[in-house]
Amino acid sequence: MRTFALALSLAAFFAGSAFAAGGEGFKDKLGLTEEQSQKMEAARKSRREAMEPLKGQFKKHLATLKEQVAGNASDAQIQAALDEIEKHHAAQRAAGEQFHAQVKAILTPRQRAIMLLKMGKRGDKRKGKDGPREHGFHGGERDEPDQRD
Repeated sequence: MRTFALALSLAAFFAGSAFAAGGEGFKDKLGLTEEQSQKMEAARKSRREAMEPLKGQFKKHLATLKEQVAGNASDAQIQAALDEIEKHHAAQRAAGEQFHAQVKAILTPRQRAIMLLKMGKRGDKRKGKDGPREHGFHGGERDEPDQRD
């Protein structure tokens, strides 16, 4: 059940992206009524507005953390920065859960199932594109070599 809830949350997240990128096709695939389409657009807009300030805060917290690590800050200072990042993640999760609840209230069970299946196919296509991703590293060069070696 928890896996299904996570999958539906991810599908809801990507649904917002799909509506932003070209909602008409998504609207047709789900068979949304005009009212549902308007409600989904409003939910997506609300989520985007809630997430916008979080993006800037996250970048700021990461910059602070990077400076602290590079500058040999104390563990207490680094922990404080990590705590702020965790608060940020909690706010992101709350915004995602709110969006998920809105989507669940707007769509029928069949529409939610179709959305979940469509997003699963989309995810499968992406997996093959870049290969699997590891915890937080999305490919490319890192600033410093891995200290665990």
